Amino acid sequence: MADEAPEVRRINWSECLGWTRLFRAFEVAVQPGQLFLAFVTVFCVLVGGWLLDTVWPTDSGIQVIEERGRAVYTELNAYVDAGYNAEVGDALFQQRSREAQGSVARHGPFSVLQRFARDVVNEATSAVFAFRLLDDDAGRPGLIHCIVKVPAAFAWLLLSHLWYALLFSLWTLAMLSVFGGATYRVAALYATRGEMLGLTDAMKFARERAWQFFLSPLLPLVLAVIGVVALTIGGFLARWPVLDVLAGLIWFIPLIVALGVCVVLVLAVAALPMMHPTIAVEGTDAFDAFARPIGYVFERRWRTPFYYLVSLIYGLICLRVVKFVLAMAFWFVHWAVGLGMNRFAAAPAEGQPPIGKLHTLWKAPAADTSIWGAFPSGDLGWLETATSNLIWLWVGLFVLMLAAFGFSLFCASSSMIYLMLRREVDGIDHEEVWTEEAEQAWMRATDASAASTTGSAGLTSLTVSADRGASSGAGTAGGASRAYEEALREAVGESPRSESEH
Repeated sequence: MADEAPEVRRINWSECLGWTRLFRAFEVAVQPGQLFLAFVTVFCVLVGGWLLDTVWPTDSGIQVIEERGRAVYTELNAYVDAGYNAEVGDALFQQRSREAQGSVARHGPFSVLQRFARDVVNEATSAVFAFRLLDDDAGRPGLIHCIVKVPAAFAWLLLSHLWYALLFSLWTLAMLSVFGGATYRVAALYATRGEMLGLTDAMKFARERAWQFFLSPLLPLVLAVIGVVALTIGGFLARWPVLDVLAGLIWFIPLIVALGVCVVLVLAVAALPMMHPTIAVEGTDAFDAFARPIGYVFERRWRTPFYYLVSLIYGLICLRVVKFVLAMAFWFVHWAVGLGMNRFAAAPAEGQPPIGKLHTLWKAPAADTSIWGAFPSGDLGWLETATSNLIWLWVGLFVLMLAAFGFSLFCASSSMIYLMLRREVDGIDHEEVWTEEAEQAWMRATDASAASTTGSAGLTSLTVSADRGASSGAGTAGGASRAYEEALREAVGESPRSESEH
């Protein structure tokens, strides 16, 4: 009898194509608790940046060309257009300021960075939908160019506004260590076990490991500083006669040190998005969060950038969809509320036709406006001004939710990438995640094993009756073994066996 051909009824794409697991990031990112923690993180970072801009001296701000009260070109844009050359960028900005019809003002560094980041995200999204990986002939930036702009902007801030960059970076890292750490923990539990962690437990986890979250991204910089100090001391000693000849003989040592530091820094930059997920998944310390992702990047040096690229493209598509839905919601509420509110017409100036009251306070989003529409800058009564400001506040909070979704999606994607690389390199299942209950159960199992070993060793030193000693010793060892087995079953989530099963 001929064997029947097997029938394929279902294809497990996550096993056939492992990278399709990255598409679960959206499901993980939209969990309410995770979105709330991401919102708090983004809000705290924004408040810190705005306060820093407020107290920062105006003369130390960034020059901006304004037209009709709106920034159209900044020193940062000139730096990028000049090929990331600071001197050429300064000359280009001066040339643009002379040719511009507007005025030149100074804005806070954070406001400029915020506007620049928004433009980069929009350019990257347009590049994805246009299938444009590199710059085209029309000068429109491709996806690779948009990726390069992000570290280049931070490098420019360090070179031109060092103290501001340090203060803002420390504040951002502190917020990412507390609220961001809780966000990563929620993402880790849902991505591995499908469990929704409570906000209290997530914040407790983040507080207990806040220093680990804070230090893990700084360890590569500490390593670089140690290398610089060592080479500087060697250079100072090489100033003296005879020692300079010795330095020439062993010049390969500083070359090896510099090469090692640079290699580690490159790997650390590639592993940076996975450092916080390592702590969130493993419950480990800062050094392990620094070393383990670097090892994964080195072991999977081609697959890691592929995962990053897929996550970036998928994330930008999701962000565009959410942005479209949010803009549609703004338009819908403006239209629905305006059906009643615009019945009361208002004329802001003489000689102009009356317009709807809501349209006076808030213009709906359109093709020539931003996602939140536009708010009046002219003179209004104090009551209308208060109403318009309140509408602006609520609309701004909803727009902030878009940024919170972007950060939540980043946490989910980086956690998924870490879990996938961990499985490929270490062979650990996706469902494995550190929990306090599992650690306590494991400690009880270890104690039970130690008690079992002690009971067995005591059997050889008994000087009483052989039968009585054997019976007593066997009972001790058997009880310890049962306790060890029950603790292990509890650690893996199985129910303890009954006495009849033993």
